[in-house]
Amino acid sequence: MKDDIGSYRNDGPDTMIEGALAVAPNLQTLRGRVLSLFQVSEMTDAELLAAYSEQYDGGEYRSLSTRRRELVDSGLIIDTERRKRNPNSGVNNIVWSITPRGIKLIKKEKAGER
Repeated sequence: MKDDIGSYRNDGPDTMIEGALAVAPNLQTLRGRVLSLFQVSEMTDAELLAAYSEQYDGGEYRSLSTRRRELVDSGLIIDTERRKRNPNSGVNNIVWSITPRGIKLIKKEKAGER
């Protein structure tokens, strides 16, 4: 079960596991939507904002990058170690990708196995 919900302390109380389950991404939450966009393509945060805006009719950079960071912390999104120049700022951005754990979680969510 732990592999599906990210991380929590092994020596923590049972409520810690319950809490981890409660915040695990599902496709109805902002975090789940962000995760599902990475199933389609690897992308930078700027590309994530554009993809989210197109798919869900809007979105704020700060909220989306925060959700992406949470997914990274949960081991569901990783830094590909590739960089792509942002055409607006000229600065190189990290290219992010979904992990096998992230794909597994999306498949389970779509199958209703939560």
